[in-house]
Amino acid sequence: MPSLLLFDFYFDFDFYNDIDTMHLQKLTLINFRSYPELSIAFPPEGALLEGLNGAGKSNLLEGIHLLCTGRSQRGASRGDMIAHGQEAAYVEGEFCATANDDPVSAAIGFSRDRKVVMKRGGEEVRSFSEWFGERPVVSFGTDDLELVYGAPEGRRKFLDMLISQTDRAYLGALASYRRGMACRNALFGRTDDPAQYEIYERAMAESGALLVSRRVEAAGELGALAAGFYAEISGGGEAAGMEYISKFKCDFACINEWQNIYLNTLAERRKRDAELMFTAYGPHRDDLRFLLGGRPAKAYASWSVAGGAG
Repeated sequence: MPSLLLFDFYFDFDFYNDIDTMHLQKLTLINFRSYPELSIAFPPEGALLEGLNGAGKSNLLEGIHLLCTGRSQRGASRGDMIAHGQEAAYVEGEFCATANDDPVSAAIGFSRDRKVVMKRGGEEVRSFSEWFGERPVVSFGTDDLELVYGAPEGRRKFLDMLISQTDRAYLGALASYRRGMACRNALFGRTDDPAQYEIYERAMAESGALLVSRRVEAAGELGALAAGFYAEISGGGEAAGMEYISKFKCDFACINEWQNIYLNTLAERRKRDAELMFTAYGPHRDDLRFLLGGRPAKAYASWSVAGGAG
C-alpha cells in the first residue's frame, strides 16, 4: 500500500518578521542515502510524494533538512547518510524568495573521513554557525509526538533549533553556555579554587540569561499560535497552550535579575554539583509544557498516528 508525504517547500517564518520566505526550487542528491543520483524540481505550490514504504520519501526530506540546517532531522551522522559503498555524498539546492528572483544555490558535500565543504552562491562557507539559519526550516514527523510525550531534552532541542535559525545571538549564547558548563563540570574533582569556577559560572549566567529570555518569548508566541489553531480544530471546545518551565522563580522580563540569581545559585550549589560531578541547575534542565484545558497535555491528551515512512 503506497504511503504519502506532503511537503510545502516554503520556509515561512512569521514567527520573526525579519525572516524572508524561501522557496526550494530544485534539489540535487548524489550518493545520498538510497539515491545514487537525483535531480528534482518543486513547484511553488509544494509537493505531494507517493510511494511504498522504503521508496526514499523520508530520505529526500532528510536531504532538504541537511541542506538547510547542516544536520539530519533524524539525528543521523553524516557517515550514515552516505550511500552504502560510497565514500562521499553531495546535496545541492536552489532557493529563491519570489518567482521573479534569481535562485541562490546552497551545497554541502561530506566524506567518510569527516571532511565537509559548504558553499553558498558558489562561495565557500567556513563554519556551521554561518550556514545555520540562512534557510530556516521546520520538519514534522511521527517522532515529533515526543515533543508532548517524551523527555524534556527533546523539547529543549526543539526550542533551540527553532530560535537558533532566526537569531544568531541565541546560537552564539547556546554555544557559549555549553562551553562554560563543560569547563565547569571538568573542574569537579580537580580543584576547589573558587576563582576558577567563577570564570565559567559568570559566562554561563550571561549566556543563560539570554537563552531563557528568548525561550520564554518564543514559548509565549508559539502558545498563542497553538491556541488559535487548536481552537479551530476543536471548535473552541478546549483551550491549548504552552508555558516555559524553569526551576528559577523570577521575572524573566528582567535579564539582569535572572543572571544574578543564576550566578548566585551556581556558587551556592557548587559543592553539591561537585558531588554529582555535573551541573544540576540551569537552562539545560528547563522544560516546555504543552497544555490542554489548563492541564498538562502529556497526562491528559490522546493521540493516534496513521501513515508510513519512506
